[in-house]
Amino acid sequence: MLALAVGGMTACGDGGATEAAAPFNASFCAELRKSHPELVGAELKVGTTVGQGNFEFITPDEPDVVKGLDPDLVSLVGDCLGFRSTFAQMEFTGLVPALQSGRVDLVASNLYVTEERARKVDFVTYLKTMSAVVTQKGNPRKLTSADALCGTTAAQVAGTVESEIIEKQSQSCERSGRAGITPLVFSALDQAVAATTTGRADFFMNDAGIAKSAVEKSPEHLDHGFLVDTNLVMGIATNKNKSELRDAVHEVLVRAEADGALRELQRKWGFGENQLIAPQIVA
Repeated sequence: MLALAVGGMTACGDGGATEAAAPFNASFCAELRKSHPELVGAELKVGTTVGQGNFEFITPDEPDVVKGLDPDLVSLVGDCLGFRSTFAQMEFTGLVPALQSGRVDLVASNLYVTEERARKVDFVTYLKTMSAVVTQKGNPRKLTSADALCGTTAAQVAGTVESEIIEKQSQSCERSGRAGITPLVFSALDQAVAATTTGRADFFMNDAGIAKSAVEKSPEHLDHGFLVDTNLVMGIATNKNKSELRDAVHEVLVRAEADGALRELQRKWGFGENQLIAPQIVA
């Protein structure tokens, strides 16, 4: 089940602003604005959960600025199409419901594309994902494979794909006659990290980039376990009733991928060449 693999400055809102990025192809963007005039000058609200490593985070010196890959992508798209964006911070489990209800116009928050989510919202994909297990320093339980997780305690973030992966692995453990995985479920990643750091949990699992960032921030308490190939991709999500916005985002990201701008953003935030994909619509 687990595969071992060794437009202008955005405004400040509830969750802060992103840093502006210059349009990557001015003539293309000028033509695209003519095709989507409803977005020129618009104010869009973007749902996000900060604290997810290099995807979206804030710093003490700039608490009103959301930084990371996802905010940079929103800035790139917004600058090209001519809309401004504000970020609304919320718990991860509230992102899709907020988009469905119209409380936000986009979700850009390390959101994996799954069949269940695609029944509720539309996606424009931009990155292949990998997950990773993070353990206490020194990996005392020797968690180097999926089988080694049997009988352990996992710190999980509610609503994440990793939570589902852990549950399936726990069932696999029990079917083979071994102890399952005891879940400790939290609403935020920092709580799961703290549980692992203090020994309440043996490990947590999250996106590989986020896992790497967590270990780098706390090398005296955390260690790398192993990578997990999820066979999933990430996407910017839109409401199913806003296909024009979805299509416009897709057009920008397709051109950004062709021009190399998307690749440069992914490199900037530490993602590998094996994670690059051609943006597609999943509806």
